[in-house]
Amino acid sequence: MLLEHNETFKKEIETFRKKADEIQHQATKDKINDLVSKLIFEVKAVDKHHNDIIRGQGLPDSMSASREKIMELRKQLDRLTRDYNKKTV
Repeated sequence: MLLEHNETFKKEIETFRKKADEIQHQATKDKINDLVSKLIFEVKAVDKHHNDIIRGQGLPDSMSASREKIMELRKQLDRLTRDYNKKTV
């Protein structure tokens, strides 16, 4: 199964998008939506690398950079949504 189609991942993306919709500050909303798009792109890249490895056309090390980017993007999204919610409470 592709990570892109994983239910947990889909719910995570949906949650970030809902949080972005609730934010009034347009620049913050745009930043969250941009990070969500980048996260989806990186997950698709990991899926592609994984398929390449299965077909013998890639190396496992090639996924490390995408995995690190995914972790960083999630941290940024968590920080942005958490920090914005603290300001509005």
